[in-house]
Amino acid sequence: LCLSALEFARYHFGGDSQEVAKVRQLLATIYAGSSRNEEALEQYEIVRMVYERLGLDVELSLAETDVAMVLVLLGRSEEAMDVLYRVFNRAGKESEERALAFVAMANILCIQDRKADSKRCLEIAREILDTKISVSPLQVAQVYAEMSMLYETMIEFEVALCLMKKTLVFLDGVSEMQHIQGSISARMGWLLLKTERVDEAVPFLQSAIEKLKNCFGPLHFGLGFAYKHLGDAYLAMNQSESAIKYFTIAKDIINATYGPKHEDTIDTIQSIANAYGVMGR
Repeated sequence: LCLSALEFARYHFGGDSQEVAKVRQLLATIYAGSSRNEEALEQYEIVRMVYERLGLDVELSLAETDVAMVLVLLGRSEEAMDVLYRVFNRAGKESEERALAFVAMANILCIQDRKADSKRCLEIAREILDTKISVSPLQVAQVYAEMSMLYETMIEFEVALCLMKKTLVFLDGVSEMQHIQGSISARMGWLLLKTERVDEAVPFLQSAIEKLKNCFGPLHFGLGFAYKHLGDAYLAMNQSESAIKYFTIAKDIINATYGPKHEDTIDTIQSIANAYGVMGR
C-alpha cells in the first residue's frame, strides 16, 4: 500500500517533492518496524537529500535523527553520532528537533553503557521541552515516551513514570493515538505494580485494556500482558478469584500468540496455579 502511495505521489508531485519525501518516511518506518533496516536507511537517506535540496532545515534535522536511529539498529553507532552532531550544529538551541536529537544520542550512550552521559542528554532534552509551548504536541509526546523508556531501562522508575504521565497529558483527547495511550498506560501499570503501588496500578491497567481492545480487538498480544499484570495486582490485594479471572484471559491470549510452550504462556499458567494455591485449592 505504501509503495502504491509512493508511485502515486511521484506521478502527481515529482520525485524530489516534499510530498513524496513524507511518503518515503512512512515507508522507512514500515521497513524499520519489519527489521528491514538497510531498506529503511536507503529511504531515509533519500528523504534527507530531498529536504537538504529544498532547504527545509527542521524536516532535515528530523530526518537525520531517523537516519541515526537506523544506523544504531545496524550497529553503526559512530556513524550515528556523526549524523547527530550535524543536527546539533544546525538545529536551533531551544528547538524540538534538537531535543529529539539529544534523546537519540542518549539512546546510543545507553547502549554503550555510558549511563551518566545518557542521563545528561536526557536532562538537556527535558530542559528544552519543559520550558516551551509545543507547536507539535504529538511529536513532543513521542519524545517524552522515548525518554521514559530510556529512564526505565536505566532503572530510574520515578522519572520514567513522571514522563509517562506527561505523555498521557499531551495525548489526552486525541482519538487516533489511543494505541499509544494504551501502551503507555500498560507500562505505567506495570511500573507501579513493580514499585508496590498496587492501588495506583489497577486503574492504569484497566485503562490500557480498554484502549488496546478498542484499537486492536480482544486478542492483541499486548492485552495478554496487561491482563496478566492486572491479575498480579488483584492477587497482591488478596482478591484471588478476580486474579484467576484475569490470569485465565491472559493465558488464552498469550497462548494464542506464542503457543503453549512459550515461557510467557508457562509463566501465566504458573500464576493461575499460584492463585489457586493461595485459595487452598
